[in-house]
Amino acid sequence: MADRQIAVVDGSNMMTSTARFEHAQRVANVFANSQLVPVHLRGKVADCVIAMNIADRLGEDPLTVMQSIYIVGGKAGWSSSYMIARINKSGLIKGRITWDSKGRGKDLEVTAKATLADTADVVTATASMQMAIAEDWIKNKKYQSMPEQMLRFRAAAMLQRLYFPEVMLGYRTVEEIETEVAQAAPIDVTPAKTTASALDAFASEVPAAAVVDVEADPVQADAPTMSEELNPDIDKA
Repeated sequence: MADRQIAVVDGSNMMTSTARFEHAQRVANVFANSQLVPVHLRGKVADCVIAMNIADRLGEDPLTVMQSIYIVGGKAGWSSSYMIARINKSGLIKGRITWDSKGRGKDLEVTAKATLADTADVVTATASMQMAIAEDWIKNKKYQSMPEQMLRFRAAAMLQRLYFPEVMLGYRTVEEIETEVAQAAPIDVTPAKTTASALDAFASEVPAAAVVDVEADPVQADAPTMSEELNPDIDKA
């Protein structure tokens, strides 16, 4: 108990306090075996511990974080609705994030805007279908079925990243990470050539030597030998 009290007083978290870490593992085991935890975290105690640590840093309830965090290509991303909720209650803006939309189809544009609490300045960020097409966001089929909603999420994410990155500890939304992972350059997994395989490849490229047909031009029995050519006066037996 004394160790846990010291950990809280000195400001250490569960990753720097042995007592808190051991306690976190026991709690994480409960989460990992709960049906209330999303499938991608169920049964994974280590991931639950890390999610709890993120919740601790955010000052948030662990289950809320687990319900709102996703793992894409080894990266953690937030649901857009959770990110918006965090900004709205952060105290960094007056009121809530709002949106303005204009245009239709490929000309649709959505602007997210908020009023800064400290300066009263209005800040904005705009996402458009032209941007979605250029950045290949439209691989997500929801851009066909609910384009304005998806652009609202994108515009809000851009606003958050520009003006309130601390709200989500610098993490991106799951939609942003999905696009980032999809656009990543493919990794060359071709095995490196060994010396033997390199020699085999070289040999296969060298044209086969011409085969001499020894029967096509047989040596004549009466053909003169070299010594006879050099000494034509030698009497043959």
